[in-house]
Amino acid sequence: MFSVYSPVLHELSQLVLDTFNAEKNSVKASQKDKHDYVTNVDNVLQSKIIRFLNSKFPEHDAYGEEAMPKELELAKPTWVIDPLDGTSNFLFDVPFYGCSLALIVEGGVKVAFVMDFINQEVFTAFRGEGAFLNGVRLNSIESQSDYIGVSSGYLQHLALHNPGYLLTLRQNGKFRILGSQALHLCYVASGRFKACINYEAKIWDDIAGALIIEESGGYYCSEVGFSTRNISLKRIEQNLQSAAFISKELIESGEFKTKGNSVFKVQ
Repeated sequence: MFSVYSPVLHELSQLVLDTFNAEKNSVKASQKDKHDYVTNVDNVLQSKIIRFLNSKFPEHDAYGEEAMPKELELAKPTWVIDPLDGTSNFLFDVPFYGCSLALIVEGGVKVAFVMDFINQEVFTAFRGEGAFLNGVRLNSIESQSDYIGVSSGYLQHLALHNPGYLLTLRQNGKFRILGSQALHLCYVASGRFKACINYEAKIWDDIAGALIIEESGGYYCSEVGFSTRNISLKRIEQNLQSAAFISKELIESGEFKTKGNSVFKVQ
């Protein structure tokens, strides 16, 4: 996987960066939902990435967030793309947003790519071959971070259904809401966060970062059964209710509760 896809991702990273820089100063935005936006930059990035992938791999399918089918067929190798993760940050000039994509082959995620536009960091992963930041291998377990990345939707979920767990969670670290789920996940993989919990993430938000975490030695799980090894969840509108940790040992130490005694548990 590395030898085949690494040169392609390197070429893609330059295309993505060049496209973003060409479009970022002429922004036109529309509101998709409350607190949720799409811009011309999302759409242009998505179109150029799909054209690029089609030229390299004409036998593959490629879908972006802004034109995603209601259900992924996955009959052929399939790229899932989030052209601009953190669109609201971009729109309001909060410097934390990126681009992510992942390749699904025979039901499992094999290749992942996330670019941080502001810091020009590129995170990649290849199934069984490791995760990398700008070409340097990542090892999440070396982290000494005390930060827990959370989403607004997760805090709302706890406030409504399990407010007491907010205090438990706070005892185990400091909260950070940075506004890009793909980069949140990559920050776990790189050891900058020790955990990341998100209630409302969709497939395109998590699919690349999840593999990057796993290949860095970290642990990713979803309450609704989404897994990088078996993409059985194909309905794109479902909230993944996902959590990621720098290591499985962090869960087993008792700092966090998952699954049966869940971080998403409703009282």
